[in-house]
Amino acid sequence: MTEQLKCESGADVGQDLTLLCEETQVASVSEQFQDSDSETAHSESSDVEESNGFQKVKLTIVSKGSKEKLKIALIRAALESDPVDVASLRKLAISPGGLVNKNMRQRVWPLLINANTTNITPKPSQEEMESMTKTYSQVVMDVNRSSSRFPPGIDDHVRMSMKDKLVDLIMRVMLKHQQLRYYQRIS
Repeated sequence: MTEQLKCESGADVGQDLTLLCEETQVASVSEQFQDSDSETAHSESSDVEESNGFQKVKLTIVSKGSKEKLKIALIRAALESDPVDVASLRKLAISPGGLVNKNMRQRVWPLLINANTTNITPKPSQEEMESMTKTYSQVVMDVNRSSSRFPPGIDDHVRMSMKDKLVDLIMRVMLKHQQLRYYQRIS
């Protein structure tokens, strides 16, 4: 992928896009659009203007769903490039529609924030969390109060799971960085 992704997802139905892709990614991007469903986009690989390892690919947007397919194809192409094209991923993330779906967000966000996903601190045990008595009890109280801000209508089982995960996350940070102090914010 290159800086020439100015059309990436702002295209409207019926609009043709021409993307400049690495030659190794042309098939990947194009096959995303080869679909028998008439509601999806189609592509015409223009074998014109191949240079310096790049090739132009023409895509025609024929439905709103094809905009998502295009964006997913662009995200995948950026992820598959060597090295990963973080600049293109940033542009795609801030463009209309964001990173499209949960799966794409889970793959892209760690790269955008340069997170080391191979060395994740393990979940602290209940004993470890409770060893920081004052901090732990304050975190639990704050999380319980914050649960009223969770989406309305959420299942109680899901709400409890989310609360537990939030306590675990805060306590993981507090245990890893014991020089930090947890303060309740009054608003």
